[in-house]
Amino acid sequence: MELVQSFHNEALSVGKALLASNDDTNHPPKRLSEAITSNTDVVILVLVNEGQCDSVCFGGGGENVLGLLKEGSCVILCSTVTATWAINASTQFQTKNIHFVDCPISGGPARAATGDLSIFASGDAASLDVAMPLLKAAGKEVHIVPGGVGMGSTVKMVHQLLAGVHIAAAAEALALAAKAGIDVNQMYKIVNGAAGASWMFGDRGTRMIDSTNTEVKSALGIFVKDLDIVYSEAKKMMSPTPLASAALQQFICGAGMGLGRKDDSQVVKVYERITGVPVGGSGSGGGKTAASEEVEKGVKKNVTVIGIGAMGGGIARSILSCEEVCTVVGYDRSEELMENFHKEAIAVGKGASTTALPTELDQAVTKKTNVVVIVLVNEAQCEDVCFGGGGKGTNLLTCLQEGSCVILCSTVSATWTRKACKQFQSKGILFVDSPISGGPARAKTGDLSMFVSGDDSSLRAAMPILKSAGRHEEVHIIEGGAGMGSTVKMVHQLLAGVHIACAAEALALAAKAGVDVEQMYDIVNGAAGASWMFTDRGKRMIGSTEPEVKSALSIFVKDLDIVYSEAKALQSPIPIASVALQQFINGVGLGLAMKDDSQVVKVYESVTNIPVGKWSRMK
Repeated sequence: MELVQSFHNEALSVGKALLASNDDTNHPPKRLSEAITSNTDVVILVLVNEGQCDSVCFGGGGENVLGLLKEGSCVILCSTVTATWAINASTQFQTKNIHFVDCPISGGPARAATGDLSIFASGDAASLDVAMPLLKAAGKEVHIVPGGVGMGSTVKMVHQLLAGVHIAAAAEALALAAKAGIDVNQMYKIVNGAAGASWMFGDRGTRMIDSTNTEVKSALGIFVKDLDIVYSEAKKMMSPTPLASAALQQFICGAGMGLGRKDDSQVVKVYERITGVPVGGSGSGGGKTAASEEVEKGVKKNVTVIGIGAMGGGIARSILSCEEVCTVVGYDRSEELMENFHKEAIAVGKGASTTALPTELDQAVTKKTNVVVIVLVNEAQCEDVCFGGGGKGTNLLTCLQEGSCVILCSTVSATWTRKACKQFQSKGILFVDSPISGGPARAKTGDLSMFVSGDDSSLRAAMPILKSAGRHEEVHIIEGGAGMGSTVKMVHQLLAGVHIACAAEALALAAKAGVDVEQMYDIVNGAAGASWMFTDRGKRMIGSTEPEVKSALSIFVKDLDIVYSEAKALQSPIPIASVALQQFINGVGLGLAMKDDSQVVKVYESVTNIPVGKWSRMK
């Protein structure tokens, strides 16, 4: 009754309270029949679950919404329930000529207080007309979902799939980071500026890290309910939701640990219980970036970039603008890529002195070379270039001079990185572990996120190159020596891979349920289920043409396999990332290895038999 009295007092203060009598103006309703009178035109339901909604609408021995509302009034259902329940409720209200709008909401208490909610409204035209003034007062984004009652709840279900997986994945990633010895505050900052970001990571991640915060903004038990709705409705449609099911189990574990009424961010404690390492309070100030680092003056760099494809080519071109660089050589298996880059380097006066393209590594890495940047696809390629070379023995370890510097930008395991660092250091060669994130477009403009680790001498030698390839405030210096940059990238890729697979899962479910996937895409991007990957890859999933390959699907088989292997070694559970890995493996099995990674959506399409992308529908 405290909440009822408090709101009644606020309503009185603005002259919009229901008055029980002329001489009793401070009496809030104690029964439903006092709250719903003959003057009531609209009832808005914002209850926790179907059980509460069913009791209020149709239970109570006749004292219920159906029994009390007059003909021509309107019920606006804002609770998150199944589409099945919403449709059944609408049918019952229609028997009494009561309008009904299926209108779930998203945005949290803060946005609710400011009338800034995202609203997913469905119903007949007459009902929507009655409800619209109130919907516009409550929400900044009021989406009218075609298809009648039930479609609003279906859209909310798909949204909650994304939101729930993103929260659980945030917990999984931060717990892995803490177990690996990463400063979780720095990890949080890094992710929010990179492709692994999501609305939920940004919002819930702060609460996971802050061990002193006990405020409950949304109870963990809510996601047991919401993801169970996803599971139940998807099962009826025969639409697979493996990531959502894995996330549901984590929230169920949380409820089993007595966390059901705690904030949903505290699903992180499920992971903490197993790893034995707390996430909250395990970070410090958020780490350093290259923005505060000085560039070593007077030492001119002769740089060779090994691997000048989409990412390496962009990095090589960014390095051409570096004042401390004299020459830049590009080395690749593709003669065409080498020739194109060589012409560009010559045009700006930073090409190699010879006009012949290097055909062997020792022609690309000479005695003059004092920096090598490696941007190769996997550990096998890196191993061969750094320490292999077959019978010739031509590799970086034999070609480079003492005091030169290797900058490793490839995504490989921290285990391999540390081994490589030791081998180079044994010959007096400096080594920087510097994986990257941001995609080809950002590589071309020198705007990459970089996760940099190594000893002070190596970082000092590499800094001019790092600053030319990455945005200074996004060149993150990770404490702990070589291997920690790769560890940060591993955690980042956990999130990125999960978010891509989850986007596919959600859009495939939406398509199976008859939701317009373009509207679903727009709705999610303005709500709490959004992620950087959903925005970027989701657009390619629903596009009208087969997407250009910007990052091959097989890359995430490699990257999530690194996550799996390193997490296993750390004994840190990654149930959601493991499921995402299986979806990418399925994609490779379907012949999609060299397609764009967004085409993991075809794994779902192959089961649902409903195309998501326009171009798939036109085939």
